[in-house]
Amino acid sequence: MSGGLPDPERLDQRQLIGVTCALCGRYLGIRARELGTVRHARYGYTYRLWGCLPECAGAGAGAAAGAGLGVPGSLPTPVPARHHAPRPAGPSSGGFFG
Repeated sequence: MSGGLPDPERLDQRQLIGVTCALCGRYLGIRARELGTVRHARYGYTYRLWGCLPECAGAGAGAAAGAGLGVPGSLPTPVPARHHAPRPAGPSSGGFFG
């Protein structure tokens, strides 16, 4: 860790690009705070890490135990995305090839 930041090699891609919290793995949305910048040792890329606002749940005892830092099983189970109803089978009704 550099300056109290998580090791970038232990973070998943969503945590590295700022979609989820770098500390606890929760979805950030528009409410986030910048934690700092780290360089990935293996690839050499620089990443700006983001955390939950106002305070991250992973910043307490859970973070010390490795929760949310890329340890298998530490991130919450993702919720399946909602998809539109399946299209009926058969020929297309109209459209480009219609």
